[in-house]
Amino acid sequence: MAFSRKFFTALAATTVISAGIPAAASAQPASSAQPNPVWPTPEVLTAGSSAASAGVASWSLEQATKLHLLAMGHHRNEEAQRIAQDWANQAARGEVEFHANVGRGHTAHDRGTGNIYRLAPHEAAQRIAWLLSPTNRTGDGKGFGVSGVDAHGNVYLAEFFLH
Repeated sequence: MAFSRKFFTALAATTVISAGIPAAASAQPASSAQPNPVWPTPEVLTAGSSAASAGVASWSLEQATKLHLLAMGHHRNEEAQRIAQDWANQAARGEVEFHANVGRGHTAHDRGTGNIYRLAPHEAAQRIAWLLSPTNRTGDGKGFGVSGVDAHGNVYLAEFFLH
């Protein structure tokens, strides 16, 4: 499925914040239809904003990254998702060494590769804006997992791709 610039523009324009919590995180009735993810615009996610401090920054960045990778032709994978979550938790606990705000987790190196990005909330907003721009499809899509965690005033985003 190809995502157009109009799709991403419309998606970015439909934002809802109620008491600092994104609408998609609210309780939803069970149904077979998948709701479209909704998150704050990059302008809302500025350093020191209530949205950024409430964990919206990591959630929004995680969702935008997933959409971007799907648009590129990659596919979700539960194992890769578990590894990405583990890596993000390692970063939040201070167990990861970062060089230029990029690190790697300590597990599953034999299963694939990836990175953990350490971002300030305003850097997360800039990355979301970039992720919502048009992308090129890759011919060799891989199973991926993405996880975001807020800790120590930073947003940690772990991306993991299976071999």
